[in-house]
Amino acid sequence: MWSTDEKHIFELGNRLRAEGVELEEEDDAAGFLGVKLTKVPETGQMIMTQEGLITRIIEALGLDAENSTEKKTPCLKAPLTKDLDGNPVTGHFSYASIVGMLLYLAGHTRPDIAYSVSQAARFTFAPKHSHEQALKMIGRYLLATLDKGLVLTPTQDLTIDAYPDADFAGLYGYEDTTDPVCA
Repeated sequence: MWSTDEKHIFELGNRLRAEGVELEEEDDAAGFLGVKLTKVPETGQMIMTQEGLITRIIEALGLDAENSTEKKTPCLKAPLTKDLDGNPVTGHFSYASIVGMLLYLAGHTRPDIAYSVSQAARFTFAPKHSHEQALKMIGRYLLATLDKGLVLTPTQDLTIDAYPDADFAGLYGYEDTTDPVCA
C-alpha cells in the first residue's frame, strides 16, 4: 500500500487486520517487488527503479559496461521476424530466462521497453542469432539508462493517462467505417 500520508496506510492496515486479513509489513516496496522507490520532496514525485534486476540482465547477456556502446533506443525500426534462414542461437545465455526477466522489468518499472521485449518474446521457443542480438540491443539500452524508471506523480484528482498503440497494431488505414469499433 502506498499513500501520501503514512498514517492512512496504518489505519487501513489496522482495519483490515480487524476483519481477519493477515498482513505482513515490509520496510518498503523493494523488500517485496525488488523495486527501489525514491520520493522527490520538491515535486512529490515517486520514482520506481529496478537497477538490481537490470544489472542481472546485463550480466546474463554477457555485456561489458566498459566496452558497450550507448544505445538511444531499445530496438531497430525494422520489425523482428522469424528469420527462418538465420544462424542458430549461440547459446551464450538462456534466451527464455532473459525474456522472462525483461517482461517482469517492462511490466513493473520500464514500460519504455515493453514493445521491444514483446517482439523478442514471440521467439522464445525457436530463437535465432538475430533474436539474441535483439535482446543484446535491449540490454545495451538498459545499460545506458540503468537509473531510469517509472515516474509517478500523485495528485488529488483521479485521472488515467492511456497510451494506445498509435498505429492500431499495423491496421491504421484499414478501418471499416461500418464497424462501430472504428468509429
